[in-house]
Amino acid sequence: WSDYKDNDFRMASDDAFGGTRAMRQRYGVGQESAGWLAWFFGDHPLGGVHSGEQFQEIYFRWYHKFQEGWPAQYPPKTARIRSHYIDCGWCFAWREHFWLREDGTAVSDPASNIAAPAGTVWIDTRRWLGRRAMAFSVAPHDGEWTVMEMRVRLNSPGNNDGQITFWANGEQVLDRTGVNLRGAYTGTTINVAMIDTYWNGGSPQAGLTRWYDNVVVATEHIGCAPFTIRKDALAGQTSWRVQVAENTDGQPVVWDSGEIVGAGTGVEVSDATGTFSAGASTCVLPAAGYVVRGRQATAAGWSLWSVWSSVFGCSACSHRRPRPIGQLSCRRRVRRISPLPRPSQSFFRSMVPYRRARTREFRGKAGGPLVGRALSGWSIRVVLAPELRLPSVHG
Repeated sequence: WSDYKDNDFRMASDDAFGGTRAMRQRYGVGQESAGWLAWFFGDHPLGGVHSGEQFQEIYFRWYHKFQEGWPAQYPPKTARIRSHYIDCGWCFAWREHFWLREDGTAVSDPASNIAAPAGTVWIDTRRWLGRRAMAFSVAPHDGEWTVMEMRVRLNSPGNNDGQITFWANGEQVLDRTGVNLRGAYTGTTINVAMIDTYWNGGSPQAGLTRWYDNVVVATEHIGCAPFTIRKDALAGQTSWRVQVAENTDGQPVVWDSGEIVGAGTGVEVSDATGTFSAGASTCVLPAAGYVVRGRQATAAGWSLWSVWSSVFGCSACSHRRPRPIGQLSCRRRVRRISPLPRPSQSFFRSMVPYRRARTREFRGKAGGPLVGRALSGWSIRVVLAPELRLPSVHG
């Protein structure tokens, strides 16, 4: 990251979405100035990744969680996309904000400073372009990881044809068209992505905690982090099949791989490799408590289905009624420009079965599958697919 302010915003291992660590902000009572992380790229005056390139469109995705039991007052600052035109911390040509109202409703709040970038001295001539509420609130999701994504496409010089789009848990929650962020200015384009934890007015109590994880910046829509279901190898296996459901009674089934022919041991959950039920959620986040079951076949025929296994359950939210949320993106050739480390192959560290890189497995008795008998010799686990499967172009 190019710019970092601590104020108790730091890497921590008490919770994480993928891997073993996440960025954690812990507020003191009355604390207003909190931490941030900013990443410079493209035509930023201080250089950075892809130095000198101009980016007319950027997608910015992050996973975020407020602690369970958060009071009915949320900090407004969350994330920003900006254009800096001189070497000055807050000197911007324009910027777009992902902010929160006090009740947790997410809002878009862009500002333009197009009268200033004619010179090399910061002049604050900002114009706020109008705050818009999104069809999403963080309030029902305390104690849960949510995935947020924002897209900014700059207007062509002098025209009102820019676009700002937001997704929450995979679903589009706001699409603003006809936006004019930069007027006719072309000196700099999009060159800063930032996560921000500033709390206007200060925290009402000490110890309130929020986390960020799995941050990605790209030039195409990113979507939710994909995951893979893996099983043990079975001698003589001819086919296998897995299902993902919303509840431990198997209702409703939200995704079905169908018959997977061959001796394979892994399948990525997506609409390219299986079928999502009509109207079902296609973004499986750990807070939703999804369950998995499987069966497999040899020349002797199919085994029965295994029991539903709560491999998605997490300790912080196991009491919540599972519900579908968002959309899992297909694998795409996304141009990734975020220089973040490769996540761990183990699934969510916060999940009870996967704490300290252990995996929870469900098995039948030893031996091959028998027709009409319980699943045998079977082990299934879920792993988070590494983000770096998206082509890296940051060097």
